[in-house]
Amino acid sequence: MSDRDDIIAAANAGTLPELFVERLRRHRTDELGKAFRATLTKLHHDGTIDVLEPARQIATSPIDQHDFFTVMHVYTELIPTLDGSVTDILAAVKALSTRAGEDLASGMPNGAYRRWAEQDSRARDTLETIHPEDGEDSAYIFLALQALAKTEPDAALDRAILYVGGNAGPARSAAAKAIGTFDVDDPERRAQAINALTANTASADDNSLGHILT
Repeated sequence: MSDRDDIIAAANAGTLPELFVERLRRHRTDELGKAFRATLTKLHHDGTIDVLEPARQIATSPIDQHDFFTVMHVYTELIPTLDGSVTDILAAVKALSTRAGEDLASGMPNGAYRRWAEQDSRARDTLETIHPEDGEDSAYIFLALQALAKTEPDAALDRAILYVGGNAGPARSAAAKAIGTFDVDDPERRAQAINALTANTASADDNSLGHILT
């Protein structure tokens, strides 16, 4: 059977994670692995399979934790190549991160999300989708602002300043941390950022704004 046939059969059987382990544990970086991932992406984009569904359901997958990390690595390479809504991509990323737990590799899905968000209007879409009061999603405001800064640095700084001056604590904290990672060369723009952080330090619900300033 071809990769295409094997992937479709595994998707229908609910065993895509097991197929990932079988095919990619020793071939993640070679040509066989690249060809396999390309087929996965194509089948996802033409609607034949939803390659993200196993990621969203990874909490209940019977694979052991060792195999899970192989699957997670596959998804971190796949996610930036996939088309999908913010909601669908985020659901997969969150599920993978949750199952990874406290492992040092648990941040890899978030890194994949940032690379995904750097393309087209996805960073802006993320910021429009996430509720600024949702503390569980504040990390994705941070990542989306970083992603936006890569292609639209002025827009990213303007949006971050709005969050810093807003009433939503989680978004305010995430934006302050994002500002701390921006490369702001223009003295006037840098002053805008510093003034925004300074003006809102007293109302911050943690010390993030004051920490960025120091």
